[in-house]
Amino acid sequence: MPEAIEGLFAVLASIRQVVLPGHGFGIWHAPHLDAPASTWSEYLCGVTDRDESRLVDWRYKLSLQPRANTAFRLGCSAFQARAGDLPETRGLVHADLLLNHLVGPNNSITAVFDWGNSLAGDPLYDIAWIAYCIPWFPAIDRQQVLDLTRQHFPDDDLDRLLALYELHIAVASLQYMAFADDLAGMENTAARIAQMLAADGCS
Repeated sequence: MPEAIEGLFAVLASIRQVVLPGHGFGIWHAPHLDAPASTWSEYLCGVTDRDESRLVDWRYKLSLQPRANTAFRLGCSAFQARAGDLPETRGLVHADLLLNHLVGPNNSITAVFDWGNSLAGDPLYDIAWIAYCIPWFPAIDRQQVLDLTRQHFPDDDLDRLLALYELHIAVASLQYMAFADDLAGMENTAARIAQMLAADGCS
């Protein structure tokens, strides 16, 4: 797995070389690749107003789960309180970079699939996604991910932004889990958000 993670960072470096046309931040739309938000912060803080056209009834379903609903509300509030000074880098973000979206032989990666959630925004968000998903992929070493980030992308504000982006990923995950009726997932994610907030002194 360490070799595969090094290969993943080569892919991340290649993704960062993509120059996105268009304007705006968030989920971009073909053919001009414009996105709806004027800033990266505006897009991420808009998680509370997420459109239900893709995740039908997520808000109602989440309201039926008091612990998850409270975690969502507190997580969003904590995120928004700290998101006033986010980077304005407009890079390509895959935003769902799980290992089942990567293919290739012998620890190499030759293709990346499923760009349906891709964004215009800060590429560090992809690294936060990998870090957030490590509990589901225990062969990945978090410290290796952090070390490789500092090695390959030394200008990233890792210490300030990684935990903040992971919090955003967690609250957004609650929306998908509510839509999918994943009650166990909502409980686990609510507990994880509580841990994040406690670690940050926000509980």
